[in-house]
Amino acid sequence: MKFQCCEKNLKLKKEFKTSYKTTKSVEQVFVKLEFNNKVASGSSLVCDKYTGKTPIEKMVDFLKYCEMEKREYKYIINNLYLLTDIPLSYKIATEIALWNIFHDVQIKTSIDENILLTSVSISLIDNDFLSDVDKYMSWPIIKFKISSLRDIEKIIAVREIYNGRIWIDANGAFNLREVELLFEKLSHLNVEIIEQPLAKGEIYKLNKINKFGIKLIADEDCTNQEDVYRLREYVDGVSLKIYKCKGLENVQKMINISKEIGLSVMLSCKNESSLSIYPLLNFANKVDFLDLDGSLDILNDPFEAFKVKNGTILV
Repeated sequence: MKFQCCEKNLKLKKEFKTSYKTTKSVEQVFVKLEFNNKVASGSSLVCDKYTGKTPIEKMVDFLKYCEMEKREYKYIINNLYLLTDIPLSYKIATEIALWNIFHDVQIKTSIDENILLTSVSISLIDNDFLSDVDKYMSWPIIKFKISSLRDIEKIIAVREIYNGRIWIDANGAFNLREVELLFEKLSHLNVEIIEQPLAKGEIYKLNKINKFGIKLIADEDCTNQEDVYRLREYVDGVSLKIYKCKGLENVQKMINISKEIGLSVMLSCKNESSLSIYPLLNFANKVDFLDLDGSLDILNDPFEAFKVKNGTILV
């Protein structure tokens, strides 16, 4: 068993603006693991603050024990997350490496069965947004990041030249009155989804508003299995990310719960390496929406785990 890890700064080709921040680069953990005579890599965004020296020895000892005792995948993952003093980012990256070792055939089978379409995200906060729209005219789905009701005029301008599916991501930028107007005005533009229009913790206020047939998706409000159950009375679906849900196994459980109680599921990501997005493809045929374009904006991604051509995911 061999274990290597490092942190890298990944630069974006172009700064990306949302309602609450501008991103120029991201910090990412990369892990390389040799286990059961197989070699695989994993990665995660740095999603927790850690100032000390990473206690790699504890991780290595645990993995050596699991290999020697021929422990099964679920045992390894369950106990991996119980280890103390190890940053969550390193646990997620290691889980992904183990997933790639144990499940690589399933991913290929999943991709072969169906054509998988992902959205591409464009920030309407940028003044040159129409040049970005022109670049992605052949994509079947565009997701727009918005921050105020003034952005509706920009959506109207987009609709004049783009006939594909439109999703909206507000990242909690609106108040309740604004959200009511948002749904009403966007309903005339054939918008399919509005994601997280209210700030985290306030989405429960939306249970009585008229959504005009637009699906309401919770993002920041959905981070664990309990959230899925709580949200079913208020939203039409949930957006799941590996780092936000604290691991791939949790994502899988949250997908299963969502489908059991009738919620739609979107698999999503941040601006991050294709390596940390790739495992989500294994669940792609179980969900309703894919928003997995986050690696396209990375300038120096050490991996090319998959490609996207005109909105179609290629492995």
